[in-house]
Amino acid sequence: MKKKNIYKYTVIAMVTIILMFSLSIVSHPNAVTYSIRNSFYPDETQSQEALKDETVYGVLGTNGQIDSLYVVNHLYVPKDGTYVDYGDYENITNLSNNIEPIVSEDTIKWDLKESFNGFYYKGELKAKELPWNFDIKYKLDGEEISTKDLTGKDGEVNIIISATQKKDTKDTVDYFNKNYGMQIQVPINLDNSKIINDRGANKVIAGKTATLAYTILSGESGTYEITLEAKSFEMDSINISITPMNFSSMIDTGEITEGFNSLSEGMGGMVNGTKELKNGTAELSNGINELTKGQTNLVENGNLMVDKMEEYSEGLKNLDTSITTIESGSKEINNGLSQISQEGNSLVEGYKQMADNIKEQLPSEEEKVQLQALAQYANSTDPTMVQLGVMANSMLEQIAGLEKMHESLETLNGGLSKYNSGVSNIANNYGDFHNGLSQLPMATGQLYEGYNSILEGNKQFMNGLSNVNDGMIDLNNEVKFLPDSVDQLVDGQEKIKGGIDEANNSINAMLGEDKEESSLVSFVNQDKGNINSVQFILRTPSITISEKKAEVTQPDEENKNFIERLIDLFKN
Repeated sequence: MKKKNIYKYTVIAMVTIILMFSLSIVSHPNAVTYSIRNSFYPDETQSQEALKDETVYGVLGTNGQIDSLYVVNHLYVPKDGTYVDYGDYENITNLSNNIEPIVSEDTIKWDLKESFNGFYYKGELKAKELPWNFDIKYKLDGEEISTKDLTGKDGEVNIIISATQKKDTKDTVDYFNKNYGMQIQVPINLDNSKIINDRGANKVIAGKTATLAYTILSGESGTYEITLEAKSFEMDSINISITPMNFSSMIDTGEITEGFNSLSEGMGGMVNGTKELKNGTAELSNGINELTKGQTNLVENGNLMVDKMEEYSEGLKNLDTSITTIESGSKEINNGLSQISQEGNSLVEGYKQMADNIKEQLPSEEEKVQLQALAQYANSTDPTMVQLGVMANSMLEQIAGLEKMHESLETLNGGLSKYNSGVSNIANNYGDFHNGLSQLPMATGQLYEGYNSILEGNKQFMNGLSNVNDGMIDLNNEVKFLPDSVDQLVDGQEKIKGGIDEANNSINAMLGEDKEESSLVSFVNQDKGNINSVQFILRTPSITISEKKAEVTQPDEENKNFIERLIDLFKN
């Protein structure tokens, strides 16, 4: 087991060395090649600030709290000289050779010989603080448990990992929060654990280990929960790497910005179009409102017209009845005149015989007055009264004739003949009048029926118009709210456009657009130092079942080579 651990630490150390050299080459615009880095240093022999890579190592407790914090500084040494670095360290360890530093407060000087690979030293920080807070909790079957008690247990295991930005007024903390992202790697041994939930993770399986990787972007925090079904639970260290985030070199920010700008312009056009729609809906609402008012007036006046037409229809009905009655009376008059005409001759002959008895039959003066009164109805509009008046006139004439009959029978007989002829003419002429009058009942009946058809058509029209008006009123009630609804739509679209613009600005900020390239800041001393790169590597202890450690003779510190010293960094 001890030999296996040594192999593991050796592999980790080799990977770290490769990482350091890779970062030293690509992290700084002035460090692309060794010749460019060499040009940074002046030729004078006095002390000079060292260009360096800064790797911060942290050992966290199983709960995520910081147990130890130290920095491995890689100084570039293009020529012989005294190189100056800065940092507030509790202890300093040379990882490359046996040269001792000259330390004065936070200034550290090294007298170094030219070295292509540079110079490494470790500094243990006095202040054990990071720009982030980490919290790790473990649960077994729903109950929180310490890792000591969890080791070797069976059941459902929950691992809750939280990484949050530290709220601090220090510029250094703010700088790393804004510019650095992290990846949390959780190794799961598939021999003793089955993954139930790994939401939010990128999973890579190599052999018997599934590595769950969680990425937190700069300026963000994250909480992740892993659920396992464990048998004799064990787990290797959780590793956290924190590095600068700049996507501009990997992503074509120009296309993204252009896309967002196009989207924003399109949304702006949509907003303008919707505003025009709002104006149109307002005009539509006003127009429908005016149309509804006019149609309501039309319905009211139309209903009034129908009421008047019904009254007129009733008048036509009465007219038809009256015409029928008049026609019936006229028929009787016509029959009477015909009868008088037919009996006229007999009357003349008979009157001669009556002449002798006339005198005795003459009425009194009072009766004559009454007859004269009745005679006035000859001009009445009532056919019956007209007949009565005519008859009274006839009787008065007859009476007058009778009174004169004694004076002149021949004259009377001549008058009676003329009378009989006149009655015959009246009878003939009144027959033509009656024939015309007899057509009126049929005509008025047809007029009444035709008018009623028009009335019924108007009633149906008004019923349909009333239904249309009811629909227009409902439409008006709905449409009048349409401008406000469209106004709310405009507000929503403007918020969407604002969100697009804000997202564009945020992405530009995240991808490094629209901001000047800022100088790198040292974690150990924000005001001093010539920084090529800064990165953080953190880990937690592994959770393993205790085994008896074999006693192995350790070499003395001063006899250790660089690789052995680097391995010690991961063992401590």
